[in-house]
Amino acid sequence: MSAPRPRALLLGLLGLAACAHPERPEDALLAYRQALLSKDAGALSRLVIVVDPIARRREVALKLGATDAIDPSDGAERIKDLTNGKGADLVIEASGHDASLAAAFDYAGQDGRISMVGINIGRKVPVNIGQIQMKNLTVRGCIGSPGVWPAAIRFLERTGIDLSPIQTHKFQLTDAVDAFKLGQDAKACIKVTLTTGAN
Repeated sequence: MSAPRPRALLLGLLGLAACAHPERPEDALLAYRQALLSKDAGALSRLVIVVDPIARRREVALKLGATDAIDPSDGAERIKDLTNGKGADLVIEASGHDASLAAAFDYAGQDGRISMVGINIGRKVPVNIGQIQMKNLTVRGCIGSPGVWPAAIRFLERTGIDLSPIQTHKFQLTDAVDAFKLGQDAKACIKVTLTTGAN
């Protein structure tokens, strides 16, 4: 009898990954949200792998519960190492970056699932599309988030999870132009918040 297969779900927030093998694609997004928001993301499964080119984001992902945070330059090989050569059961690509979208197919293992959450509209991305057949992958896309925000807010209120590590900057609404300029520099910030109240 072979050893149990380590299971991994790769996400892209941060490019993030968590372990799960959901039966329905909707569960993938739930697992993503739980892995991203849970300080004990490891309780979801054995592996929570973040793939992101920016060291600061990888550090924050580890603080939020990721078991591993890797640079995409060696992402596919490291993911294979971490999963005993199997690859991820579920990949959630949430960055929308061309290279990340293409890499999602490399990260997925046999019979894996890929959920394309990151926005990439109007661009063509070179990808080894034959991996869908060769690995028997299930690929699903989504856009927009109808009904998600009220549930997410209730979840945060109920659990008390501290997301302050990803909120790196706060601006008054009157300084929105400066906030947007800063927000374009992924190395300088993770999430920028605009507020109408006092800081």
